[in-house]
Formats: sequence, structure tokens, C-alpha cells
Amino acid sequence: MAQRKTLTEEQITLLRWIGDGCPDGVMEGYSHRISAPALRTRGLVGISGRGPTWKAEITQTGRAYLKQADGPNPPVPRQANVSVTQQLVDDVIAAGGSGELGNNSDNNSPTPVQVTGISTAIQVSAGGYHTCALLSDHTVRCWGAGGSGELGDGTYDDSSVPVQATGISNAIAISTGRNHTCALLSGGTVKCWGYNYYGQLGDGTYGSDSDSSTPVLVSGITSAIAIDAGNSHTCALLFDHTVRCWGYNYYGQLGNNSTTNSSTSVQVSSITSATAIAAGGSHTCALLSNKTVKCWGYNGDGELGDGATDDNDSPIAVQVSGISSATAISAGGSHTCVLLSGGSVRCWGDSEYGQLGDGAYDNHSSTPVSVVGLP
Repeated sequence: MAQRKTLTEEQITLLRWIGDGCPDGVMEGYSHRISAPALRTRGLVGISGRGPTWKAEITQTGRAYLKQADGPNPPVPRQANVSVTQQLVDDVIAAGGSGELGNNSDNNSPTPVQVTGISTAIQVSAGGYHTCALLSDHTVRCWGAGGSGELGDGTYDDSSVPVQATGISNAIAISTGRNHTCALLSGGTVKCWGYNYYGQLGDGTYGSDSDSSTPVLVSGITSAIAIDAGNSHTCALLFDHTVRCWGYNYYGQLGNNSTTNSSTSVQVSSITSATAIAAGGSHTCALLSNKTVKCWGYNGDGELGDGATDDNDSPIAVQVSGISSATAISAGGSHTCVLLSGGSVRCWGDSEYGQLGDGAYDNHSSTPVSVVGLP
């Protein structure tokens, strides 16, 4: 277990930026989202990479966002490896701290612990530093980090025990992003809450002061049958088998042939027969009725599965190679897997930690590979 260390105000500010201001996980290996009174003061932390200098600005209300030191606001730099001035996080490992385990404690645990007060859950979804459960009475309980309102209880406070999302009484599915949460309601509409700098809530608002600690209605969605949230974007599968997405779009993960963020839902181009969707960190995939798969968005590690890499992102859906009998799909941060009709599984994308299951690691594959040991 990591040992807790005392953090300086500057380190806390930096860690807050990593958690809130960088949807694609730059420096994710060091990140841990922390809420602290120190964030109520204004400050700048310099971030230098292979290109411009970037700064994390903390507003007077404690919201964080990224901007160039001498240039415009986001999008964020594409580089996944960013050095931090003075190496502020070299010795920082934040253990626990936001109540992510939901057991009325902020301590890590190497073994499973019981989440307090949850006995009728029918679905669970884990975000960046928070988790939500859909209960059998169609209400939603969330716990963990709440500094952006992602718990939905009307506060911006962390909670180590589940709290009820305000005004949700007819949810049939939930999905959590990095710092936001969405619920599919029984009438086919969607409500979201939490961090909203890039329009993740889908209600037409965006910016550093547009977070919401209570659920808001996503514009233009009236017939959704499934939802899935990526890091900072969300997509909905509609009854007519089309797909609509909203939020962060720097890599084209909204699929509307654009790289402009959208605070309202936009239709994914050329998808008319989807039966399931999967939103990854900055890419999205759809399982089609003919059991093939199409993906769009970030492709730096082969996330789109079409054989192309080298930052060959696509804002429109491309065909995943060699998949013709898929029956289910799921996406991770930088990889995707499908279950095939014969019971085998194939995956593609980043495999730095062996995510693809093919016996290799510290690698990636831009085409599907078979998971070892399955039919």
C-alpha cells in the first residue's frame, strides 16, 4: 500500500489540474484528484512538454482548466508524456483521500470492503475517482471525489459514503466519466452532472464555471436505449440505431466529422444500424447489426482497429479490421475488446500493461488480436 504523504499547496494544485483539467490522462500515472481549501486561492503551475508551455489555472472558485502560457485555451497538448517543472510529483503518491471505496473511510484497502448502505444495486459504474450505483428503486447513489459535482447530491464535497443523486427516481442505466456522471431515464432522456468544461453535461453550457452538482437534462435526446461515458465525452444509442455524442472532441471522439467540442448532442456520421456502443478514453466504438464494429476518435495506439496508427485520428467512423461475428463490445481508456459468437475475444489498441491479452505487453496493436486461453 502506498504511504500517505503531506502535500504542499502547490502540489495539491498540480494534482487537481491533472484530475480536472486534462481529460486524456496526461501524467495519469502520478495523478490523484484531491479537494482542499487551498484550491480556493488563485495560482499557476507551469507544465512543459515537447512544444508550447502550458499552465494550469485555478480560478477563485477552485475550478481548474488548462491554457497555453502565451496562447489560447484548450485543447490540451497531444503528448502523453509531459514533464512537470521542479518535478513536483516525483515523491507524491496520494493514498486514498476522497472516499472512493465508499466504506466511510479514506484509506486504501488491499482486500474488498463493503460499501456502506448499498444492498439493492443492479448496476455499478466507476469513474476517475468516484463510483455510482443504480438501485432497484431506480435511484442513484454515488461516492468518492465530488469536487466537480460528480456525486450529484447538490454539493461539491467528497463523500466516503454513498449519497443520493438529486432528482433521479426513474433511472434505468448509469455511466461515469472521469469527472462526470450520466443516467439514462425510463422515458429515453438522459441527465448528467459533474465537470462541464468541455460540455460533458450536454445541456448547452460549458466552461470553467459551468459544472453542476445536480443532474441536468441533455439536449436533443428523447429516445435513448443505452449510454456510455468516456473520459470527457458521452454517447447515447438511440431507438432508431443511430448514435449521438457530446462533450470533448479534440480527437474526433464525437464522430460528427469535426474536432470541435459540443455542449449539446451531435449525431455520429454514417452510423445507422448500431446495437451497442462503447466509449473509451478519447475514442468511441459501435457494434453494428451485421456484427461488425466501427470506431472513431483518437488513434495514437491503434484504438480504432483499422490498421492505422501514428496519431491517425478519425472524426468519422472507420471499420475495425477482421471483425464479422461480434456480439458484445467494451472499451477501456485506450483499448477495445469484442466478444465473438463462438465465445472467443479479440482486442486492439494500447497494450502497455498487457490489456490485449495476447501474451504481449509494452506494445500496441492497430488490428484485433486474439485473447490467449479463451475459445
